[in-house]
Amino acid sequence: MKKFITLLLLFSSIIANSQRLKYTILKDEPDKIKNATFHIDPFYADAWSTNTTLGWGLRADLMLKKRISANVFFKKAYLDMNARSHFDKDLVTPKRGFKKLTYFEPVVSYHLIDKLKKKSVKVVISSSTSYSGSYKTTTTKYIMVPGTVRKIRGVRGGFYFLNSAIDMNEGDAISSWVAKKDSSIIKFGGYDNKVHGSPIYNGYTQMNQIAFFGGITFKSITNLQTKIEGYRKTRGNYSFYDFYFDLMFAPVLSYQDIKFKDGSVYNLKNNSNKRTGWRTGLLFKFVNKPYMSYGFELGQRPGFVGNKKGILNPRTFLNITMGISIPYNLKFIK
Repeated sequence: MKKFITLLLLFSSIIANSQRLKYTILKDEPDKIKNATFHIDPFYADAWSTNTTLGWGLRADLMLKKRISANVFFKKAYLDMNARSHFDKDLVTPKRGFKKLTYFEPVVSYHLIDKLKKKSVKVVISSSTSYSGSYKTTTTKYIMVPGTVRKIRGVRGGFYFLNSAIDMNEGDAISSWVAKKDSSIIKFGGYDNKVHGSPIYNGYTQMNQIAFFGGITFKSITNLQTKIEGYRKTRGNYSFYDFYFDLMFAPVLSYQDIKFKDGSVYNLKNNSNKRTGWRTGLLFKFVNKPYMSYGFELGQRPGFVGNKKGILNPRTFLNITMGISIPYNLKFIK
């Protein structure tokens, strides 16, 4: 209890001392930010129940006009849990072989509301980390400055293309797969059975998706710079947050033909597809200088359903992206 009181007093002292610092606001212009940002993402992790991948990506953000913004995303896996050599080499595989996950997505947003709001803005002065055994303590010194926050509310839409290797037994879905060739039909799921030299208790192929989506976006922008007494460098808050929610529909949801051990090729179908999905996400970047940028998504993509009930089925995914953002002014965009 004494330790807690001591920490509380120390924390209160830091805030009180911070708030007594004198400062000058040099800039407070959230409506005057660089109109383009390019992102280099050396790392993303996509924990998708259908296929888990790690990879890299490229992104671009544009503020085309006061009412319009756009984003483009590209991702490519360098580690793909399904597009690899598997233990049982007799299982069926994609006719044209495995390809690691590829993802492409353009988005356009229309701003219904774009207004400036006076609000206290947090300006971090310094941050330090100390260690005591296995305990880590981070101390942040900051002041609250009267500033301006740009609030954007709008609608968004776009599409994505996705190509991913899949495990046919994910979500206990193996019994929902059927292979067809002329009048010949093969139902998967027999653990001790072999067809054309391949066991049919499992198998792998490639899934293609083209999905359209639409939703809402909530953007929050600050572009505040201060000069604080006693510090040589300026301090500020230059944050851009974009929270969004989308509903998805995939008119194209197809599976590559599969090849058995003896070379026989069959068309593959699944009788438990779901073409709808949803996601919610958050993007963060700085608006004035190169800095770390982050992305987070959670939801359920279109795909095959499987027999697992609840939220943790083959369509559920969690995506995290980390990279470096590079803001820039494109002169031909006004």
